[in-house]
Amino acid sequence: MALQGVPVEVHDIDIQTDKDGVYEIERCLAEFVIEPVRYSETERIRSHLGMLEIDGIKVEIMGDIQKRLGNQGWEEPIKVERYR
Repeated sequence: MALQGVPVEVHDIDIQTDKDGVYEIERCLAEFVIEPVRYSETERIRSHLGMLEIDGIKVEIMGDIQKRLGNQGWEEPIKVERYR
């Protein structure tokens, strides 16, 4: 959000990708992994989620993020290639 001009206090960096991408990032940056990627689901959101720490900066990596819809179904994972 900060990159889009929203005035927020930044505590970490979030990287969003697809399922394959999140595991590839984890593999390539294995020395920085502090929480291995795993499937995570809450009431409102689900994804493959992991955490890195690089030079003291926390980097959250997320793959195939889905948000719960009003009808209690799940939206399709975001097609990240549209935003590359």
